Amino acid sequence: MSQTHFPRLDTGQAAHPKSRRLIALWDKWRNRRAAPTRSSLSMTEMKDILPFLMIIERHPVRDLFSFRLAGTAWRKFTGREMTGTSLATLWSEQDAKQVATCLGNVVAKLQPQKIIADGSTESGRETSFEAVFLPVFVDGRKTVQILGALLPLNEPFWLGSQPITHFRLISARSLSQSQTPHSSEMVS
Repeated sequence: MSQTHFPRLDTGQAAHPKSRRLIALWDKWRNRRAAPTRSSLSMTEMKDILPFLMIIERHPVRDLFSFRLAGTAWRKFTGREMTGTSLATLWSEQDAKQVATCLGNVVAKLQPQKIIADGSTESGRETSFEAVFLPVFVDGRKTVQILGALLPLNEPFWLGSQPITHFRLISARSLSQSQTPHSSEMVS
């Protein structure tokens, strides 16, 4: 019985350098499998990304997603603890459905996704963010969680002092496989 090998993702699809790094690390940890196991993730290798990380879980019955873990940057960006919170609380109803579809593809199809969103404050200030969502197998179970990162594409002076109260989805897409050899310097 032969094992299926999955090509690496094209890291160039991500705008933020930390998104590209997380994608490259995820590829390394999965070792040409569909997705890595949670125990294969190395916190020391991604220590510079940790504040921006999230682990997302899908509700076992309903199509709802919540933060199992949200890094400290989430608290800085939103002004509140996000762990245990439903992702739908951050989006309009229409955008929440699109984000749920995107996350559903990560879980059901093991298909990495990327979104671009504008985050807004109560006073109307906006800034753009990139988020990547990558499937991760929970050890010893068939359950899939989502490893992701939310990264600001620019850092206005007010970010962190005025909380982002909601996000507006700009684009969502699947990340495709690389057509070129993987650059080892991305994960060194």
